[in-house]
Amino acid sequence: MNVRVAATQVFVIAMIAMALLNIFIDLVFGIYGRIALFIAFLFLGYFLFKSLTREAKQKDQLKSLNSTLSQKVAEQTAEIRKAYELEKHARRDLEKLNETKDQFIMITQHHLRTPVMRITNGLETLFPNNGKGVDESRRQTLTETKASVARLSKIADDFLNISTIKVGSKILDISRNSLKPLLDDVLHELKIDIEKMHLSVNIPNDIASWPQLPIDTNKMREVLLIILENAVRYNIDGGKIDIQNRIDKSSEEMFEMIIENTGVGISKEDISKLFNQNYFRSKVAQTANPVGMGIGLYVARAVVRAHHGELTIESDGENMGARIVLRLFTYEYIRNIL
Repeated sequence: MNVRVAATQVFVIAMIAMALLNIFIDLVFGIYGRIALFIAFLFLGYFLFKSLTREAKQKDQLKSLNSTLSQKVAEQTAEIRKAYELEKHARRDLEKLNETKDQFIMITQHHLRTPVMRITNGLETLFPNNGKGVDESRRQTLTETKASVARLSKIADDFLNISTIKVGSKILDISRNSLKPLLDDVLHELKIDIEKMHLSVNIPNDIASWPQLPIDTNKMREVLLIILENAVRYNIDGGKIDIQNRIDKSSEEMFEMIIENTGVGISKEDISKLFNQNYFRSKVAQTANPVGMGIGLYVARAVVRAHHGELTIESDGENMGARIVLRLFTYEYIRNIL
């Protein structure tokens, strides 16, 4: 209840009561009764005035506080709006810059392909049949030159993969396939390197354990090549590559393939940097293999994510090996939900 209303009601009731008492007091107590009644009226008036003054003061304080709060809220809202606008413009500028960068990479890649192809064709013309008939030193130079050209071509293709995925090009030609034949093909391609490093490779050969997946076989082969090249390149002499596969028990729709190696490993601090756009390579990887730009894993995960899958890396630390986990939807799951 409003303090002013309550005080007024009390005062009115008190006045009525005292006026009534005045009749009896005048008869019984005379002048002394009237003096006492006057003093009582003074006290009641004082308390009423005090309560009304306090209420007015509180209202003024509340009004001042509301005004201050409203002003602060308005100022903070303006600051937040200004910061939001700045952040929005900055994000828009970054998106434009990223788009320009990706377009530049695509254009550069296309321009790189022509001279690379001409160099390759020129070498074949100058030295047919892989340099048969030339002396050993020239043949060695030819082999190294071809390897360098092939590496340059692969770098250009990696950049194209990155840019097309980010720009949003329709790069996937999805069909129903298993990873097993792709894996066998990649291992065959890396056979010389595997034997050179004296590595043992364990792979499940039971066809039933390799479900059909909705994948782009060419792109997924590139992913497997990147993963297994790393497993070979950063392994130790006489090491192992262990490949396992399974259907995720928590969600029957996901197929998992784990590729584990006994290589140089990676620190936990560096794992989060492997898939960023700066193409990070850990110091231990640079020591084990100075050649490389750190593009591979970034490309691999981009392709896997384009398949709505996921690619992660795990390691217990440097010189403790590493595990790559590839997760993809099964064909049966995709067919059932469509």
